[in-house]
Amino acid sequence: MGHAYINLPNKRLLCTDVIAHGQFGQIDVALYQTDREKKEVYVKKPILTESLLHEACIQKLVGESLASIGFPLGAPPLVSVFSLFNGSVCFAMDPIPGAVTLDRFLQAATIHEMAGIIIECLLQLCGMLSYLHLQLGINHRDLKPSNFLIREH
Repeated sequence: MGHAYINLPNKRLLCTDVIAHGQFGQIDVALYQTDREKKEVYVKKPILTESLLHEACIQKLVGESLASIGFPLGAPPLVSVFSLFNGSVCFAMDPIPGAVTLDRFLQAATIHEMAGIIIECLLQLCGMLSYLHLQLGINHRDLKPSNFLIREH
């Protein structure tokens, strides 16, 4: 197993894999364990900044807002926010079953599937981004294939 983010008697968060790297943070797969539950989560941890608390709040707002308009998996649900050993703050999210990042999804697609995938993704993305901008005043500012989770349906 990988390194421990948190290792307390009643709560553990252990990194098991890295999903994606970004300019400001990285997404890891981790095992989250408390007295009541044990499950796999995504963890976003900072690279340059000391805290992702602001981003965790936005993640929660965006997830709840998108769910309210029919995009229940528009953003992974927030599980918890953690203070780490080094004083930084990260947050854990529930995984979206069967989802992979858009860049990985496109690598597995055939050339004949590519146009349809891109059009479908752009249509959904434009709808969500328009809603977030017009209704919540949120501007994503980090649009790239590794920041989007895709799930076949």
